[in-house]
Amino acid sequence: MAENKDLDDSITSSSQSRSFGGVSLLGEDNSGISTYSNLIAKGSIWNLIGQFFFKFSSFLYVILIARMASQDDIGIFYLSLSVMTILALFTEFGILGSISRYVPFFHGKGMLRKIHDLFFISHISIILSLIVAFIVFFNADFLSQLYRTPVLADGLRFFSVYLVLGVLYQLNYALIGSLADVKMQSLLQNLQNFVKLLLTFTFFVFFGASLFTLCAGYILSFVPSWIWSVFVVRKHFSSIPKLGDPLSKDQFLREIIPFGFMLTLLNSFYAIVSSSDRLLLGYLIPPDQSSSMIAMYTVATTFVSVIGIIPSSVGGIFFPIISRLIAKNDSSKVAKLMETSERWILLASLPLSLVFISFSRHLLVLFYGGSYADASLAMSIFGIGLAIQYISYIISLILASMRLVMIELKVLVFGALANVVLGFLLIPSYGMIGAAISSAISFTITTLLLVFYAKKLLNFTYPNQILRIYLSGVILLLILLVLNYFSDPVFDALSNFVSSLSFGSYSAYVIKILNLSILGLLVGISSILFFLISIFFKCLHSEDVSLLKSILRKGNLPPNISGFIEKVALMGVSDN
Repeated sequence: MAENKDLDDSITSSSQSRSFGGVSLLGEDNSGISTYSNLIAKGSIWNLIGQFFFKFSSFLYVILIARMASQDDIGIFYLSLSVMTILALFTEFGILGSISRYVPFFHGKGMLRKIHDLFFISHISIILSLIVAFIVFFNADFLSQLYRTPVLADGLRFFSVYLVLGVLYQLNYALIGSLADVKMQSLLQNLQNFVKLLLTFTFFVFFGASLFTLCAGYILSFVPSWIWSVFVVRKHFSSIPKLGDPLSKDQFLREIIPFGFMLTLLNSFYAIVSSSDRLLLGYLIPPDQSSSMIAMYTVATTFVSVIGIIPSSVGGIFFPIISRLIAKNDSSKVAKLMETSERWILLASLPLSLVFISFSRHLLVLFYGGSYADASLAMSIFGIGLAIQYISYIISLILASMRLVMIELKVLVFGALANVVLGFLLIPSYGMIGAAISSAISFTITTLLLVFYAKKLLNFTYPNQILRIYLSGVILLLILLVLNYFSDPVFDALSNFVSSLSFGSYSAYVIKILNLSILGLLVGISSILFFLISIFFKCLHSEDVSLLKSILRKGNLPPNISGFIEKVALMGVSDN
């Protein structure tokens, strides 16, 4: 099949010939949103819905373990998971990333036979996972000695089982995502997370809260989703005919394997950057303090990481679509889609991010109790680093889709080294605040370098709208900090009122859900303020208003209200 065929024509023999991810690819959407932006919007909304339920069940899970398990067990559990996150990279050597990039690429080129071949060959990662799991299981005592924490060996042995099961699940999950089936990805992800919550609660009730029940609930939660994913993969393959040439040995060894190897190195540094703070806390802080400190720090940073719900929702559908456009060599659409996605990420995520950064202490006390209040500054600093990092999120996906992973690897080397060096300098004196500072600085370094390479290699510069959005964010942050300064009496009154309510044995969970409504109120206020500030600085594009109009229409708002909102939004439009 000719490689220069147009996207729609190249896959007409497939049952998905005129759609991708369930969205038509023909012409412009009648709402005024371009075809690919429409696909990004719909996929992102599905991702966002899935992420909302995922974060909600994760929120209940963290409450469960924070209330019922000891901080020492939680600290060992997360430390074990951090160690295994790094070791898991050696079980797949970038195979999952190769699937995510090459399946949509082959799909865009019409090389459907190669999709089958690549997925079949990818199962070699199962053998690698068995080897690594065997090594970890019988060397867990040695690894635990490095942290002067003998009980860590038990956690590592438990998680050695997760290595194999995790690879089985992630292979299918990666394929489903590469075909832009965001609905099914969301369902599988939420099923796993809900089962984790259910199993952990059940194990706690019948066997007590311990390191064993924590690990068992987490590991076994992947079984139902993996079984379901097997049937989903079979269904997808039944609709992808084996057309075109098979995947050659030369292409696999000279192109895909090197790409996968580079992704492994890349993911290694990502894992170092994301996990080194906890690893260094466990290594540099005395054992009698490290477990509880890791528990507080992990709860705080996991809590603030909810701000990533928007970027991950957009990125989940952006990557397979952009890979298909790159297969077509359509650079103009790539640049436009890149700008649109970046703008939507910032407009949607900044109000949420700034609430977590500004009200960190109040939110930690509301949701997890006063014992976690000491982690509030670390949470704010870490949140600032995440908010900065999201500037370059789309750039990193573009580089990966263009196979320019060496560039991203160089960037992450600097980020990882900065994180580790700063961690050694700051953590002994400042504990988890030092860990948060080192992470935030490393996030900033990687972001600045990626922006530099985007300009140098892709000739991509942020339009004035992006700069105005950040200016709006700075103003909103100042407003929220002022509100936070005077908010102690309000939060104390709300906390006392909610705590006075009684719902029997379910009180802890009902109270946290009520606290969640308080968070929702804060985010709502922040979003309204940000919307008005964005209007004043003309941060919107006409495409943004078209998307807003479509959402309002589907929300069944009264015409007079939706019409008023649309008119206000149009006042903030500037297409330059």
